[in-house]
Amino acid sequence: MKKDEIALQKALESHNFLNEIDLTTNIILKGHLLVEESLYELLSQTVLDTQSLEDANLRFIQLTYIAKSLIQLENPKNLWACIVKLNQIRNKVAHNIDKEKLNQMIIDFSLLNQDSKAARKAYDMNDEIGMMKIGLAYILGTLEGITFSAKP
Repeated sequence: MKKDEIALQKALESHNFLNEIDLTTNIILKGHLLVEESLYELLSQTVLDTQSLEDANLRFIQLTYIAKSLIQLENPKNLWACIVKLNQIRNKVAHNIDKEKLNQMIIDFSLLNQDSKAARKAYDMNDEIGMMKIGLAYILGTLEGITFSAKP
């Protein structure tokens, strides 16, 4: 193959790959970003030097475990497990895992949140988008509540 043909082939592959981004993928990636922002916000309420927190440039999973170590939770069931599972799902999406494995991970994520009637309904209907949205709403709402109660 000539260089021009190789370049054209690569461009077509990239174009096709970008067109494969569906609503579920979009929700996963954006939801992950929102949770990451919420974790930073929560930690900024608990540390003395927020600039050092920002300068550390911590990864999502590091933020999760630092927050978990600092925050004593009495009630929010499975919050940290949901956040860890979300990170695993995001990593699989980012590294282009096959759809079948992703579906199972989304189901596992939803099963962590089965106390919610809406989560059970989305699970029963095998609604991936619904399962992700409900799980993200649970995580974000709980983190916001914790952050609000941590504010001086």
